[in-house]
Order: sequence, then structure tokens, then C-alpha cells
Amino acid sequence: MAVLIGVLAVVAVVVVCLPIAGGQISADAEEGVGPMMPVSAVREGIGLDAIHRIKANFSLDTLLLAGDVALYYNGHVSEFHPSSVIRRNGSVAELPVGADVGVEIDIGSIRANTSLGEMSLDDFLRHPASRMQAFLVIHRGAILFEAYPGMRPEDLHLWMSSTKTVPSLIVGQLVDEGKVDQQEPLSAYIPYLADKANASALADIKVIDALDMRLGLDVEETQATQRDPSSGIRRVFAAEFGEPNPEGQVLPLRDVLLLLEKLHAPGEVVGYTSAATQLLVDLAEAVENRTWAALVQERIWGKMGAEGDAVVALTPDGLTALGHGLFASRLRDFGRYGMIYTPSASDKSVVSAAYLDRIQTGGRDAVFADGDIFKGGIFGQGLYVSPGRDLVVVWFATTFELGATLFAREVAKALA
Repeated sequence: MAVLIGVLAVVAVVVVCLPIAGGQISADAEEGVGPMMPVSAVREGIGLDAIHRIKANFSLDTLLLAGDVALYYNGHVSEFHPSSVIRRNGSVAELPVGADVGVEIDIGSIRANTSLGEMSLDDFLRHPASRMQAFLVIHRGAILFEAYPGMRPEDLHLWMSSTKTVPSLIVGQLVDEGKVDQQEPLSAYIPYLADKANASALADIKVIDALDMRLGLDVEETQATQRDPSSGIRRVFAAEFGEPNPEGQVLPLRDVLLLLEKLHAPGEVVGYTSAATQLLVDLAEAVENRTWAALVQERIWGKMGAEGDAVVALTPDGLTALGHGLFASRLRDFGRYGMIYTPSASDKSVVSAAYLDRIQTGGRDAVFADGDIFKGGIFGQGLYVSPGRDLVVVWFATTFELGATLFAREVAKALA
């Protein structure tokens, strides 16, 4: 298996609300450190006092613990950041139930060997330690399995880094349209990089370097660097969240990007980072002279038959869409997004054959030998697409447990 970084799976469908035993948030425990409320609390409704405590304790540090702060944040991002709404429009792409189209397979009984033990998908979703909130399987345009142990079907939930497939796709469209040359520097398109007064380590980075996450900058994203206040990526996140850096300064995101230090020549070494995807967002906005929300609506959301609106968070000044991860939608619309990469796409013009070939053969994370592709996100989000099987598996969670990916792969094998 190679690495896909810059871009990007029961007989009748049962919409399951699996019960998970648990209580309310502990008032005297620091959010995300002590006992955690069960994910079912989101479905049942979190009390006002608990919400107030979560918001009072909110910070990058408490968010990154994947506890109660993250659980609430994942489903209510617009309460923490200025946000733009991406409106649905047009007819909704219907998703018939599998049994209605003659498909009979018990997805819930499929088994995988997870860090919680060897178990069925049904048992994994019930397991309190999995902290799974929703799981959906769409095959040939029909829903084979749908479960909501930790949210309601109408709730919006963050995609986190699964969102990185969206800027990559839109820039890919601009490449196909001849509006962007992958071999040109980003500064040929992004005005603040072209300004000689802003000379920085970003000057020589090409579009393809950003797509491939080969920036050559000291901004690699790992669990360690996310938590290190002095790291390049943590400084980026601090700017996005309006938090001070170690020097006590609250800087605009653009200023922080311009201050990133060079480690080596761009185009040489892969270094996973949300900064690369954020530069793609800036590129697309500059080329089209449109806001990020407008671009996503016009090029993707308004064409795929979404049933609900989506939300993208903005920087504290409201000027920059955080298109690398802070994007939220309903689970079914996450699945419809995955479908645009399959033969069941409601609009075949969104993903070109050339673009699909590029992401399947580009040697990125995670492209499987059979052409299936996967993109995960922090706290356990996942988008698994099998174009050859016409299969999409998507899920939401608040966890560091990665078992859902194993089940997606087993589902794909079962439907081969």
C-alpha cells in the first residue's frame, strides 16, 4: 500500500441507534482527561451545564485529547469558529435501501481484528471504547448498512482531514480546465506569495509540491508536533484558533505561513501537513476570485445531490476558510461525496477520469493495490472509496481507535 496524502468503502438497511451505557460528564474532571461521557450522549442530548463546562475548557490542548471537548466540537464547529454555510441545491440524490434493489448481505456480521479484539462490525459499533458515532456503507448507489451509535442522522459532523480530498479535487479541476499549471510556483497564483515584500520560504514551492505535500518546510504534522507549541504546525493551528504563540502573539494565519522555515528544497521529501492543503485553498480562491464556500458549492456540493447544507469554519478574522479539515456535513452527504469517485456519481463531470487515474496511480496514502482509496481524519473520521466495486464506506467518531478502517477494507473484500 502506498500513501494518498494530498487527495484522497444486513439484508435491509437498519438505521441503528445502538445503546451504550454511560453517564453524564463529570463536573469536577477536566474535559477530555477524566471519565468521558458516552458518545450516545450526543444522540440523546448533552445537558446545558455540560456544554457550558466544555466551552469554558475549550482550547487546542483540550481538543487534541479526543475527549468530551472533541466530542462536542466535532458536531458543533460553528459554535467555536466563524463559519460559512455551503448550501445544498437541486434534487437530492436518492439512496435506496439495499434490500429494495435485491442486495442481500449482512454487513454488520463482517469481522475484523481490531485493537479492541476480534469482533463483528455490530459489536465494534456497540463497544464503548470504540467511540464510533456513525457508519455508512453505500454499494452501487444503495445503502447496505447505516448505524448511528453516537449522533442523529440529521446532525453535522466534522470530516477533519478527510476534507483534504476537497481542495485537492478542486485544484485538480482547475488543472484539467487549464487554469492552473502544476509545475508553476504557488506564487504565480497567490497574490500574497507574489508580493516581494513577503519574501519567504514559500517562494519556490510549486503547485505539485503542495498537492504531494513536499513543501520542504518545518511544518510537518505529527501527534508530537501538534502538541508542541513551538512547532511550525502548532503555530499554524494557533493562528487558526486565535490562540497566542509561545511569544504571546496572536498572529493572522497568513503571517504564520509566511514565517515558516525551510528545511530542504521543495519537491523532495513528503511531510504530511495541513499547511499544504491550506495553500491549495488559497490558490483556488485566488484563481477563481471566489470564496471557498462558493467554490465547494458550485463545483461539488451543488452537483452531487446533497440532502443538507455543509459548514466550513473560518479563521477568527473571518477571511480564510479552514478547508484542510474543519468541514462538517451529515453522514449521508459524506457518503454522497464519496460517490462522486464511483460509477454511481449523480454528476459524472465532478471527477474526471484523468483526475481519478492520477490519485489511483500517484503513489499516495492510502491507495491499495486494487485501486481502492482511503483518507482518514483526526479523531477517527474516514472516507473509503472503491471505484472498481462502486463502493463507499464513511464513518464519524471521536477516538484514536483506528478499527473502522479495518472494517471498511473487510467490507470491500466481501463485496468483491
